[in-house]
Amino acid sequence: MQKSQWAYDKKIHQGYGSVAAPLRLMKLPNLFSTSTSTFSFRTATVECFPLTNIIKAGTKLYLTLEPVHIVLGIKETPLNELVTSPVSAPGLRSGPSTPRTHLIFSHTTKGQPYNMELLSRFLGSHENPSLPRLIGYELLVGNDGKRTVGFGWFAGVAGVLESLSVLAHVHLELGVASPFLNITDNRMPKALGPFFIELTRSGNVTQGCLSILDELPIVDVDVKDLPALVASYLMLFLNDVGWLPSFPRLMMNEQLATALTHAAEVGRARFGVVGDISCDIEGGLEFFPRGSTLLDPFFKHRPSSLPSRLLSMTIMSVDIPPSSLPLDASHKSLSRWAADLLRVSPGLY
Repeated sequence: MQKSQWAYDKKIHQGYGSVAAPLRLMKLPNLFSTSTSTFSFRTATVECFPLTNIIKAGTKLYLTLEPVHIVLGIKETPLNELVTSPVSAPGLRSGPSTPRTHLIFSHTTKGQPYNMELLSRFLGSHENPSLPRLIGYELLVGNDGKRTVGFGWFAGVAGVLESLSVLAHVHLELGVASPFLNITDNRMPKALGPFFIELTRSGNVTQGCLSILDELPIVDVDVKDLPALVASYLMLFLNDVGWLPSFPRLMMNEQLATALTHAAEVGRARFGVVGDISCDIEGGLEFFPRGSTLLDPFFKHRPSSLPSRLLSMTIMSVDIPPSSLPLDASHKSLSRWAADLLRVSPGLY
């Protein structure tokens, strides 16, 4: 059987401000150097690990995706770098061509409008044998229906750290020094009053969030034991639940206005900061407008329907939070399924 050419496309991350580097994949060439595949690595301008490590692992470095049959990425590929044209059949430099295969989190399965142009690059007549293949990690599930590929726990860990940092900057704007800036002792300033944080689910992302929050002197409180309009009392709202159009929203724009109005009556800095780890644009939180990057993790936002008397929201919405923990996320997550992907690759070519 001829060898098919694999590539880990690190540059896919670069288009989204990421500094991810799945080091675990650098240690997989022994798996890829079988009778059915070879392994290459496309570099990016931001490198977290020395290229010498990649070369020592027996991996080829290159600057283009043109010779590659299977592109193993993480987030969606920037459109200006997406290569979907047919490629020469494995083992041949010319002659019959075969379709390329891309494996990514495509963020198209919910019909996300912002990625429809990406999806359209993979669509066409079923009679066209050269159509590229798109394998979305979101749709890879086990017998129990749960996703088998994901970085949920690390998204929770990184999402909480980013959100607490954003919260500290917001408090600093109010003239209050927060311990999350590491410039005071470990006690919350009395000027802020009770410090409430809310999580919205109990999955892998939540467990990652709790692994950080459990290091703080916090007390678990059941929502039913809190006053009505819980959001109005929150210092930090962490949205870590995925959303589909068939699901009810956690908060509509009208409800946001009500919560902010009541929050202003409760006290300072209430319901002003949201850490949206789910990053579902206009999803569970209708007012959520866009994702952010690790280089620019938060922004101010106010829906057009929000009365001018109410303050803007500060939103942390990094859509690739595990990229801030590249080594750990790579070892714990990628290594679980990379070898499985390799084993099925002969069936693609």
